[in-house]
Amino acid sequence: MSHYVPGDVLLVPFPHEGEPTKVRPAIVIATQPGGDLCLCLIRSNPRGGATCIPISIDDFDEGGLDLFSESYVQTDTVRK
Repeated sequence: MSHYVPGDVLLVPFPHEGEPTKVRPAIVIATQPGGDLCLCLIRSNPRGGATCIPISIDDFDEGGLDLFSESYVQTDTVRK
């Protein structure tokens, strides 16, 4: 099993506007006993009415996303 830590970015299926799921980047915000993860969705645009935190490539110590512009961590969408 892989070991992830808060701050890691993964590609995961999230529910998406009438579609069953859409693969999107997500950031690990916490790890649970047994290896379960808590993730927040990363979006290319802030969603109206949602609390979104801007991130850029400079926010990563290593790795990151293929960011051509600012992206946003959507804090009201947590997947466990």
